[in-house]
Amino acid sequence: MDTKIPAMDAETENKQLAAEVTEKIASIGKVTKDSEAAIKEARAAYDSLTATQKSLVTNFDVLEEAELQLDIIKGNVIQTKFTLVGDDVHGTNAHKSYTNWINDITVTVKNGATVSDVIAKALKDNGYSSEGTTNYISAIKTPSGITLGEFDNGPRSGWMYAVNGKAPNVGIADYKVKAGDTIKFYYVDDYTKDDTPTIDASGDTHTKKLSPATVKVAKTAYNIVKLTWTKADNATKYQVYRKVGKNSKFVNIATTTSLKYTDKKVKTGKKYYYKVVAVNEKGETVDSKTVKATPKAKKLKVKAKKKAGRTVLSWKKVKGATGYKVYRSTKKNGKYKKVKTITKKSLATFKAKKSNKKYYYKVVAYKK
Repeated sequence: MDTKIPAMDAETENKQLAAEVTEKIASIGKVTKDSEAAIKEARAAYDSLTATQKSLVTNFDVLEEAELQLDIIKGNVIQTKFTLVGDDVHGTNAHKSYTNWINDITVTVKNGATVSDVIAKALKDNGYSSEGTTNYISAIKTPSGITLGEFDNGPRSGWMYAVNGKAPNVGIADYKVKAGDTIKFYYVDDYTKDDTPTIDASGDTHTKKLSPATVKVAKTAYNIVKLTWTKADNATKYQVYRKVGKNSKFVNIATTTSLKYTDKKVKTGKKYYYKVVAVNEKGETVDSKTVKATPKAKKLKVKAKKKAGRTVLSWKKVKGATGYKVYRSTKKNGKYKKVKTITKKSLATFKAKKSNKKYYYKVVAYKK
């Protein structure tokens, strides 16, 4: 048996399967009420892939958007706009400025949802939490740990809401939202005097506006994701948030004064979403746009030797790797099949085949 190892050979099998799913997703096209079968077929095909194969699908966001649009067409969900306007905690001292904590985001909720549902989802997705009841929120806690509650800035201060610029006379759990509604949840120092605040209005000419950072993924390897970002005007520190998968909750993983961060606690094939929250000296915050990254398996250079009727593959050990996956094919650019997973050593042994076929091998490192 003649064994040949192609240098840095691509993961052909994974690429082929991922390409088939990518094509199914692309074929969905413009979503209509007749697209349901194609969308379900694409979803089933994607769900059948391994984590590594999923990471090679380049248009998964198209599938998620298609599923969302189909739900909208069928009337299962609606989309609203949401803004959260906070204030500095100044007690009975002079008011400084209102701050745009969450700025005009799109929130998707089930048809028949209430303002309470919209607020709850927006807060959760952006790392905020609340105190109170379903029908009345008494305090909001920011991702940086600042809590702003009723009476903090005077006996008539607290949280209010408006829908399409008007303040309803019912609790947030009693107001059902419609598609296209604009919800603003805002803090006032005196509910008898204050109307819906102007975003970023300031009564102090010395208040410096906080700008968002621009984040990018600088490097992705099998075991790390490196982020860099631009300096945010008037920021004193940055909080790095991460979530695994699109529908999970953002979690604060680091606080730094640097303009870069390397996430070393990642797994091969998982899709990660990141955002960087700029924080100023007053504790006010502003979020960056979200970026995503998927650590991919590391391809290795492999040596092959024949020894006592066996084929022995060896490679350099990769620091931090959980293990190695060995793939084999009868064609250099053909379909590769996983034949072995190694977790402790950096070599693999196979019995010689009786046929005169030529075999090609490849090895990738992974982390889980």
